[in-house]
Amino acid sequence: MVWGKEIARNLYGLTGDMRIQYLDISDEGHLILKIGNHEIDLYELITKNDLPGAHIRILPLIRKMMVQVVEVFIRAMKKHNSKLGFIPIYPLKSNSSKIVIDTIWSHGEKYNWGFNIGTIPEAELISNYSNKKPRLLVVDGVKDKAFIEKLIDMKNNWEIIVDIESERDVEILKEYPELKIGIRIKLLSTTRSPWSKSSGLYSKFGISLIDFENIIDKYEYLYDRSVLLHVHAGSQIPSLEDLDKIIGETVSIYTYLRKIGLDNLTYIDFGGGLAYPYTHFKKGSGFSPDYTLEEYAELIVEKTMGLEKFDAKIVFEGGRYIVAPHRITVSKVIDVRPYGARPRIYEDVGYGIIDEIRKAGNLKELNNVLRKIREVITRLTSRTEASKENRILLEKLITSIEYEVSKKIEELFSRMRLDEFIEYIKYPSPLLEYLITPSMRVFVSFSVFNHIPDKIVVDQYFQVVPLSRLLKKPEILAILSDLTCDSMGEYGDFYSYVEKPFKEKLIPLDLLTSTDKKLLYVPNMLVKLNGIPLHIPRKGEKYYLAFLETGAYQDMLGMNHNMLSGYPEILIDIIDGQLKIKVVNKSYASKYPV
Repeated sequence: MVWGKEIARNLYGLTGDMRIQYLDISDEGHLILKIGNHEIDLYELITKNDLPGAHIRILPLIRKMMVQVVEVFIRAMKKHNSKLGFIPIYPLKSNSSKIVIDTIWSHGEKYNWGFNIGTIPEAELISNYSNKKPRLLVVDGVKDKAFIEKLIDMKNNWEIIVDIESERDVEILKEYPELKIGIRIKLLSTTRSPWSKSSGLYSKFGISLIDFENIIDKYEYLYDRSVLLHVHAGSQIPSLEDLDKIIGETVSIYTYLRKIGLDNLTYIDFGGGLAYPYTHFKKGSGFSPDYTLEEYAELIVEKTMGLEKFDAKIVFEGGRYIVAPHRITVSKVIDVRPYGARPRIYEDVGYGIIDEIRKAGNLKELNNVLRKIREVITRLTSRTEASKENRILLEKLITSIEYEVSKKIEELFSRMRLDEFIEYIKYPSPLLEYLITPSMRVFVSFSVFNHIPDKIVVDQYFQVVPLSRLLKKPEILAILSDLTCDSMGEYGDFYSYVEKPFKEKLIPLDLLTSTDKKLLYVPNMLVKLNGIPLHIPRKGEKYYLAFLETGAYQDMLGMNHNMLSGYPEILIDIIDGQLKIKVVNKSYASKYPV
C-alpha cells in the first residue's frame, strides 16, 4: 500500500496556495493549525473539550489576509509606478459577527480600512465604532428616509458615500446635501460564477447608463456631489478573462463620466468578485479562480493606469477573501451505516449475473457486465411485487453484486499496469460511476442548513478533512448525512486532485480505498468523487471531520432547521506574541449528539 503524509496533503487539499500557509499534518496523523510560531493540534483541541463539534475561529488569519491584500496592491503599484490611491473596504454582508468586525476594525486602523453596508441594521452595527480618523463608508441597497437619517447621525465619524440606483434614490438624497453620492452603474459584462445572474444589464443591482443620463439632466446636483463609481461584478468570479472585461468596461464608464462633467468623481469601486480558492487547484472546479491575488491586483493596476490624470482612488471590496479561511467547522461522526443495504451474512443468491462478474477477465468485460447489471436492477425493481420475500431477494442480489464487483476490482487492479488504468478511467463509464459512488453513509453531528448553508443555496464546495488518522489510507468512500429530517441535509462532494511528485511506484490498487475498493485519486488527474474518503471509526474512537473555509457568509445565512442553530465556538488569537484559546457558547453542545 502506497500512502503517506505527502499523498494525504494532496488528497485533502492542504497543498493550495492558501492552506499550505496555515494547515498541515502532524507526525501523529492529526490536522494541525500553524499560526505564527505556534502549532495547534486540532484533534486534541476538540477532544479535550469533549465537544460534538465547534466553529474554530482563527482571528490571526483575518489580519493575515488583510495584510496580504494591502501588500500585494502596493507591490503592483510600485511595479507599474502607479500614483493612484488605494482604499480597502469590508462589506458587512460577508460576515457581520461581532468578533469578525472587531478584528477588522482594530487591525484596519493602520490602513484606514473602510466598510460597505446596505441596510439599517448594518448601519446601526457599524455606528458603534468610533474613528480617530473618518473612514470610508460606502452605502448601497434600497434607501428610505429612516435609513438616510441614521447615516446623517453618523456623518461626523465617517466619510459616507451613498449609492444611487434609481430616480427614487436621487429624489430622496436631494434633501440631504451633506451626503456624498456614489453612482452604481450596471455593466454589460457578465461572469461565469454561481452568482452570474447578479451581473450584467439584467442584474438587480445598479442603474443603466441610459437611465442615469436621463436622471442627471433632471438633478444637476449630481454633478457636484458624485464622488464614486461603483459596479457589481458578482461574487466569486473564477475567470481572469471575465475580470479583464469587467475592469475594462468599468474604467471606460469612469472615463466617460468624467468627460461629461462629473469632475469630483474620485473613487472607482470594482465591487466584489475576487475569488477565494476553495479548492487547491485551478482546473475547472468553478469554486477556485484561475488566477492569484497578485494577478488580480496587477490587472486592476494595469487597467487603471490612464486614470492618474483624474487623481482616482481604487476601492477594494473583497470581503469573502478576507474572512473565508478564518472559520473551520468541526463535527463529530456519530454513526456509520451502509449506503444501501448490507446482508448480515454474505450469501450466493445464484443469479447468473454474479457468474458474469466472476468471469470478467479485464476492465472492458467488467464494464460491460456493470452496464448489464444496471439494466437488470432497473427491470427487477420496476416489476418486483411488494412482498417481503421478493424485497429481500432483490436486496440480497444488489448487495451480492456490490460484494462481487469489489472482489473483482481488487483482483483486476492488482495485476494491471497503472498507465492502462489511467487511460481507461479518462472517460465516463459504468465502472467509473461505480468507483466514485459511496458505499457508506456517515452521520455527523451538525446541520448542513446551519453550518454550511451555501451548499443548499448555490451548491458551494467545502473541503472536508478528517482531524485524525491522516497517515492511514482512507478505508471507505462515504456521503455525509446531518441530523436534520431533510433529504437535502447531506454532503458528498469531493474534488480529488493529487500531483505525483513522490517516488513510489504505483499500481491501480494503490489508488483505491482499503476496504470498499472505491477510487481515491488518479495521479495528476482531476476527479470529482460523490463521497468523502474517510476511515471507519473504531469502537470508542472519537472521529471528527473539518469543513474548511466556512468563514464567509455561512454565519449570516445559517438556518434554524430542526432548531439546530448555534454551535460552541473556539476562539484562537495571538495577543502580544502569546497564544490565546477560549471556548465560548459551550452550552449549545446540548443540541447535538455526542
